[in-house]
Amino acid sequence: MAGFSGPPPAGPAPGTDANPLSLERAVALFGELRSQQHIPFDFPQSYCSARAHEMRRLMAEQGIECRKVFFHPTVGHSIGAEHPVHGTITWSYHVAPTVAVQTPQGVVVRMVVDPSLFDGPVTIEQWRAVMSCPSAQLVETPGEVYQPFDARDDDYSQTQRLLEEARLEAEGRGLASERAARTAAESAPPPFIPAPPPFTPPPPEVVDDPVRDGIVPDEASWEDDGIVPDEDSADDDDDFERTA
Repeated sequence: MAGFSGPPPAGPAPGTDANPLSLERAVALFGELRSQQHIPFDFPQSYCSARAHEMRRLMAEQGIECRKVFFHPTVGHSIGAEHPVHGTITWSYHVAPTVAVQTPQGVVVRMVVDPSLFDGPVTIEQWRAVMSCPSAQLVETPGEVYQPFDARDDDYSQTQRLLEEARLEAEGRGLASERAARTAAESAPPPFIPAPPPFTPPPPEVVDDPVRDGIVPDEASWEDDGIVPDEDSADDDDDFERTA
């Protein structure tokens, strides 16, 4: 059986009213339990007793003491709940473990750990609110109660048998592969993004130069070609005019 490890703490057990968990610890505990692949939280239609009892076993390995809350419909009725993936679910009853939690305001409340319905711990009132059956009853029990009417499974043998049945049924419906794909996607590293190429400065801007490009000759070439007389030739012409 999968489980946690660690010596039990001294003093009142964590999770009790005398030693409530912090809200941060309760959230972390919820995540630890939800990550247990052998508990079929993605198959909420059945086996809630086995899920709740297995979570109780795992919490007990950490020294955390939980209680349970049962939601019993009236005779002749069933419980309905809206699930984001599976749609409307109906039960003859529903059960989940609870732990005492101290809020940041210092108030101690019992919070439900039910990964089949929620993404984190919720109050009993919040847990009750998602299920339809106005005349149903909430019954809180010690953690060792396995099923209604004080049925027990102290050696967890029935729990393990039902969990195996749930896993096989989930596999038959393709739920196990879906969960494995979701888990792989959540744990996969982020996609590789190549580094941008190194910066290459643009070439210097080329300024048009008519003389350099041979479009307009410079003054020296004009003088060589006799187009513009140089100063010496101009002086000679003046001398010629004075002697004429």
